[in-house]
Amino acid sequence: MNDLVKFAGGLPIKPEDLEAGLQNVQSSIQGGTGGMPFLRLLKAGYFVYGAENIEVEPGSEWAINPYSLMHGYACWAPGELLDERMVPFTQQPPNKAELPDLGQSWDQQVAMQLACISGEDTGTNVLYKGTSTGLRNAAKELITVIISQLQTDKEHVVPVVELENDSYNHKTYGQIFFPLLTIKKWTTIDGDEPAAGGQVTDQSDADDPTPESETAEAAPKPRRRRATTSKAKTADEEKPKSSNRRRRRAAS
Repeated sequence: MNDLVKFAGGLPIKPEDLEAGLQNVQSSIQGGTGGMPFLRLLKAGYFVYGAENIEVEPGSEWAINPYSLMHGYACWAPGELLDERMVPFTQQPPNKAELPDLGQSWDQQVAMQLACISGEDTGTNVLYKGTSTGLRNAAKELITVIISQLQTDKEHVVPVVELENDSYNHKTYGQIFFPLLTIKKWTTIDGDEPAAGGQVTDQSDADDPTPESETAEAAPKPRRRRATTSKAKTADEEKPKSSNRRRRRAAS
């Protein structure tokens, strides 16, 4: 056993309960961060994390903690999270009919914790959560693959993925990006030698073109140059400048 994967928090659950809990979440998905920075897919198609919008290093590998999966609902006003009700995957999601009326709709939300295990961000833990159709679909497909893996190997249940994306053209909003979680290998929660990998992709026609807003967490220690934003261009239109180190992306 080695220290390949170091997830924040404890993991007091058995593999049998993991499978049952994942099936519970899978059936409920319709398409508190613990101090961890948020992982986001910007409208321009870049994965970033933290309040500084540090770009995820291309080709880096991220272990998804299956025990961290949560589901529930979030209520957003434009640019502001009004409230959210999230529970572990071992519990049934909150009853939407019993949620308070805050003047905005309650949308289904999923969340998962990832830990970087290669590249510049090794050791970084992030929380990937949101209400977008693309993320919900990707989470549902991921759960399907993990359940299949549990049925053949109850030890190597941690998917190690590369964060990628695909897109489709929306008649109103133009090009819309959605996440692809490409599984490179499987490992144990303690980081033992991985099993063979596979791929999870979200190829559905997402109908939620506007990614959810997210409240930024405290910024990691600055170590990459921030990309400048021209006043004549939006953040999505700004062309990245070349650099030997990664840039911080302007929020989309």
